[in-house]
Amino acid sequence: MIGAVILAAGMSTRMGESKLSLMLDGIPIVEHVINKVEVSDVDEIVLVYSKYTETVESIAKRHGIRTLKNDEAEKGLSTSVRKGLSHLLGTEAVMFLLGDQPFIETKDINLLVAQHKVNRDKIIVPVNYNGRGNPVIFPEKYYQEILNVNGDKGARLLIEKYEEDVIFVEVDSSKIQFDIDTTDDFEKAKDII
Repeated sequence: MIGAVILAAGMSTRMGESKLSLMLDGIPIVEHVINKVEVSDVDEIVLVYSKYTETVESIAKRHGIRTLKNDEAEKGLSTSVRKGLSHLLGTEAVMFLLGDQPFIETKDINLLVAQHKVNRDKIIVPVNYNGRGNPVIFPEKYYQEILNVNGDKGARLLIEKYEEDVIFVEVDSSKIQFDIDTTDDFEKAKDII
């Protein structure tokens, strides 16, 4: 069983407003991610939000997705990673997705899941010509270490620490690294959609 954590608790400091509820092609940014994940091959989904992103809770609940409030969002991304993972400890692997990546594709999610199924003890990371991106799948053997991560790096440090355990998966999407952090990013996203 593979769980998915949608990380949607950020403070949007570079954007100046809560970006995940901004409308992109008539749909909130985070809902683009939800739409792609819920029809994918993952088995269970949780979404982590915070007081800065409370509007996404109702969007997730409308889709029947379990929501978890992170009251420590100011302490960095790792707090959301830990919060989401702690509710999926019974799964064999967890995929972490960013709530501000509206161009993630279901086929790429499924490709990563398929790679996990043949490399069950490996970290699965998508790549394209621009480098590596998200979402990333971590197998259960890394859960304890992920639960000990602090700061704003999420579980990225484990990818570097255990490089020999990483499977890089080539994805078609040129937008696998595209996330929305600034007003300029949002304007670019409107042009792409």
